[in-house]
Amino acid sequence: MQDLKSNNILSNYVLAMLEIKTIELRHKISSISIADLVDYLKKFILNGKRLKSISDASYYIFNIKINYLMEYLNIKEYTREGNSIETDLKSILEG
Repeated sequence: MQDLKSNNILSNYVLAMLEIKTIELRHKISSISIADLVDYLKKFILNGKRLKSISDASYYIFNIKINYLMEYLNIKEYTREGNSIETDLKSILEG
């Protein structure tokens, strides 16, 4: 029971930190959302690791670099559209 309560407290703090970081990043990337940050945190920064403490969470969240995040979002958008270098070259050569 204690473990569940501490995980819930950690989750609340992580969500609050993500909200603060999202507000900070919206000055540079107006379309950024908490979902984008969570995705970036899980797939790029943590890469399978778990947050063990509030200190770990604050370190990872508040040290997110905007240029790496923008690159990640651009790659994510590019691959979501189904585009590839091969299809781009075909469209250039055909068009």
